[in-house]
Amino acid sequence: MRALGAYPEVLVPLSAEERHQRGRMAVLARHHPNRPDLLAPGRLALKAGALERRIVKAITTDPPLTLAQRARLATILLQSPDGDAA
Repeated sequence: MRALGAYPEVLVPLSAEERHQRGRMAVLARHHPNRPDLLAPGRLALKAGALERRIVKAITTDPPLTLAQRARLATILLQSPDGDAA
């Protein structure tokens, strides 16, 4: 059983293209179970698409951000994974 709040509030359905990509990944996983390197690009693309949809939905449904909040988010998004500015 899942804990309450285990999923983000902002759920956006997959597009037709994303469903197609998920299906292609399922086929790759089924036919090449020992090749996770084949799945990595597809997983990354699906995660990036999901993040973008959640951000767009949050921006369009939540109250407008202040300039300070926008600046903080820009700083976060422009940082590289190792913490350096991009």
